[in-house]
Amino acid sequence: MPDARRKFHFDETSETRLRDHSAAGKGPIWRRNRAREAEAEAEEGSLDMEAALESAIHEAGHAVVILDAGGSVDRLSVSADGLTGQCVMRSSWRKTPLEHRRAVVRLGLGGILASAKMGGTVPDFNDPRFKSDMMMIEGEVGNIYMNFLHETTPKFPLVSVVAKIEILATEEILAAHWTAVWVIARELFSQRIMKGERAKQIFCDAKN
Repeated sequence: MPDARRKFHFDETSETRLRDHSAAGKGPIWRRNRAREAEAEAEEGSLDMEAALESAIHEAGHAVVILDAGGSVDRLSVSADGLTGQCVMRSSWRKTPLEHRRAVVRLGLGGILASAKMGGTVPDFNDPRFKSDMMMIEGEVGNIYMNFLHETTPKFPLVSVVAKIEILATEEILAAHWTAVWVIARELFSQRIMKGERAKQIFCDAKN
């Protein structure tokens, strides 16, 4: 008598079906937790660790310069793949036009110079990763200042001196608060997101 039982070929599809079948008897909480675990595993696999750390340092540099100027940070974040980040300044921060312009310029420089300091390199203002920072600076001071940063126009010595002063001033701010930069970056690297209040707490603790 022929064997009426179906022959079962075990492959990846079969394994998936068995796993789905075993999960069918589980409750919604189990399935939700498993989905979260799978999502975390996928994110971890796509995370560029070195890039994520540099992004965290970059955003921490922005935050420390804002806090040093008396401003407030709303939040910081690093993307799931670690390639980009964001530092959001509170819109309620108000200064005189001159103070605001200087603070925004230093804010833009803060991330770029922090990245360079971490890597032990000379800052590259033409790096496409810093395009948004350079656009922010350009919006405040115009093309003449930007030309100096891009090293294309030596025709404006006064502006060049001002630009150099702002770069040196920002480097001094970062050097004075590098402990805060590093602690903020380390926590941001781990958590991927940080509230402004937490960044301020770290900044103040590091000064004491």
